[in-house]
Parts: sequence; structure tokens; C-alpha cells
Amino acid sequence: MHLFIVFEGITISRAAEVVKSRFAIVEHLTRKASVQSDDNNIVESYLKQDEEVRLLAYKLMLDKFNDKYAGLSARQRNVLKEYINNVSNTTTLKAFAVEEAKWVKSKIAAFIPKVGDQVTSIKLNEVCNLLDRYNDIRKLKEEHVLSLLLYHELLKELKNAVK
Repeated sequence: MHLFIVFEGITISRAAEVVKSRFAIVEHLTRKASVQSDDNNIVESYLKQDEEVRLLAYKLMLDKFNDKYAGLSARQRNVLKEYINNVSNTTTLKAFAVEEAKWVKSKIAAFIPKVGDQVTSIKLNEVCNLLDRYNDIRKLKEEHVLSLLLYHELLKELKNAVK
């Protein structure tokens, strides 16, 4: 199931599910087998493979992931990278999210005067207010990271719309 989620058609709105699946795959590939089962036998056989085979499997999985998410901006890829690398280090991840929210807010705020439609300007102001809430987050959740990815997507749309 996890391999399907990671390697098949996933949209940015399901990024949290992809991250969970990647962690499950990595955990299954790297943990030591303690209870005999089909999954454990697969892990054991993987661990017995030559280092070259394991590196090739890792490279193929990484290439497939990178191909699938080639449409993400560099900042979006960085958000995902930080989330994956610091999911257990909540302090670092929260600090990163707060700084990223400030950056996104400044970029979106710069577009507000350039937007001709008053309704859109009001909505962009509300988005900026929502981004201010990152300063008050006590515990960063997956929804916050997903929202950051979507704010970046909004920023890309603004760049394309306002030229």
C-alpha cells in the first residue's frame, strides 16, 4: 500500500499521506527484523543484499520521487525536505515553518498592490493574516506543513497572474 502511495498519482493535497508512506517504507527497509513474517523476510533479504543493490534500490526510489514532484518549486521541495528530515525534531521544524511563513507572507503582501481586483486584494490580506498565526503555533502538525505547500502554490499562481 505504501509503495503505491509513494510511486503512483499523488497530488500536492495528499503530501502528508505521501510523507507518512515514505516513512513507513524507510522504516520497513532499515529496521532489524525481530518477528518472523512475510514483511520481515523481505526486509531481511533486502538487508542481505550487496551494498550496490541497496544503493540502486534507493536511487531508483529517489529518482521516481524526484520525477513525480519535478513540478514543485524549489521552496516547496525545501519545505518537504525539512519536514522529512526534522519530523522528530519539532523545535527545528517549527522554527523553519515560522520563518517560511514570514517569507511567504512578505512575498504575497508584495503582490497585493499589483492586484487590480479589490475582492482578491481582501482575500490576499486574509491569507497574510492566516500566515501570522504560524507565530502562535504550539505544536506543528502535518496540516501546517501542507498549508505552507499550498501557500507556495498560491504564490506561484500570483506570479503567473500578475506580470
